Amino acid sequence: MYVVSPTQVNLLAPAGAPPGGYIIRLETQSRRFAAVAALDTVAPALFSANASAQGVAAAYITLVSRDGSQRNVFTFTCGAAPGSCVAAPVRVDWANESAYLVLYGAGLRGRSDLSAVQAFIAGRAAEVHYAGAQPTCVGLDQVNLKLPSTLAGLTPELEVRLTVQGKKANVVTIRLN
Repeated sequence: MYVVSPTQVNLLAPAGAPPGGYIIRLETQSRRFAAVAALDTVAPALFSANASAQGVAAAYITLVSRDGSQRNVFTFTCGAAPGSCVAAPVRVDWANESAYLVLYGAGLRGRSDLSAVQAFIAGRAAEVHYAGAQPTCVGLDQVNLKLPSTLAGLTPELEVRLTVQGKKANVVTIRLN
């Protein structure tokens, strides 16, 4: 278990646990709780900046210049209040840069093969370069997409759609400038 609060429990299923239904039991000194959970090989979900599973993606875009230099730009900006995150327009110089969207989520690492992952941004296919475990945070998954230059000039917020082994993830958005 990684987070236990009055309204939420985050846990990581053991590696190799077979798909199926599970009963999760929690005990404190004064109370006992139980919940039924379904474990599936793949259940893709993308994180949003407002932690609502919708709206702007909790992501960043890596811009790679022709000389090989790189910079990362977050896709969102947040105020002090919870739920105040909004899309931050990311400017891409399509003539001189390549752009890669790095998304975070869960339920992706069990995919059979990278070819089982498809992504579309504003209805345009995006090349999937990686979809699996995020290397430094236990339980976190990551998807890296090369943004197609055909996105140039499209506004306002662009829908990001991800499908893993035929299962659709929630839709999140980005904004390009």
